[in-house]
Amino acid sequence: MYTNFKLTPKQAITAGYFYHTARLDKGGNYKTVKYHQTVMVHPNSSMYEDRPKWLIYHELVFTTKEFMRQVRTVVDQLSSTLKLFKRVICDLYIIIF
Repeated sequence: MYTNFKLTPKQAITAGYFYHTARLDKGGNYKTVKYHQTVMVHPNSSMYEDRPKWLIYHELVFTTKEFMRQVRTVVDQLSSTLKLFKRVICDLYIIIF
């Protein structure tokens, strides 16, 4: 069914870490996708001064604020990757069950 299906590493990270995604809101703060928590980029991060629209983070650290660590940007491919990933998972679920 998906013999020519190939995921790039960026697409795989985006799909696998979907719940570790944060979006820049109108106020200039990042909000997590799952719980809508306000989070900040960790000051030691090389992306501390950058303000991309979407970020994926590996972990949250709570000190004085909730900080994202090990962050990377997500390009506009986010929605297309997630739609493709969801379609493949749904098809696998139907095949298995």
